[in-house]
Amino acid sequence: VEGEVEEKKAVVAVVRKPAERVKKLEEQVKALKAQIAELKKASKSGAVGGLVSLPKRAVSALPPPPEAERMLNRISLADLEGHLQRVRDGSDAFERAAEPAILARKKAASALAAFRKARAAMTEAVAPLAPIERELSDELVALIKADVSFEALKETQAGKPIKRAQRIVEEFEAVSKLTKVLVNQWRALINELKNKRGGER
Repeated sequence: VEGEVEEKKAVVAVVRKPAERVKKLEEQVKALKAQIAELKKASKSGAVGGLVSLPKRAVSALPPPPEAERMLNRISLADLEGHLQRVRDGSDAFERAAEPAILARKKAASALAAFRKARAAMTEAVAPLAPIERELSDELVALIKADVSFEALKETQAGKPIKRAQRIVEEFEAVSKLTKVLVNQWRALINELKNKRGGER
């Protein structure tokens, strides 16, 4: 019986040791987390000097910093001077080559600004014409649809105001087309009448 009791005590002792180690490790992890939280808080506030230093065990557990050769290529003073000189030469060459492009871009920007200004002025100038053009177009359409006789055209001398309107609105495509349609329509009427009278003779 005594042998069994001793054996049980030994087993309990063996089980307790890993449990105690786990507990200690958990405490160390908890302490590390607290230290890391303090580090982050201090780095945000800028109070780097007031940081609590990590315990030695925690420092030894951190991964070693990368070696300088892995981060930067070692370079001699002569190589450094060579690189710097080539940068100077390249900058000078770029400046010379870029000068025409910069001038062209400035001219283009100036031309674009002038175009926008001219377009705005044109839009402003044409704006009052819109209602007049609409009214004139309505009258021309009414004449195109009208059944007009040769005698009526002759008596009213209808060709004169239409030809004048055609000359004035020449630069405005929509209303100019209407005047052309009307003039061609009346010419066709006159030619048809002339041909008819010539055939009667």
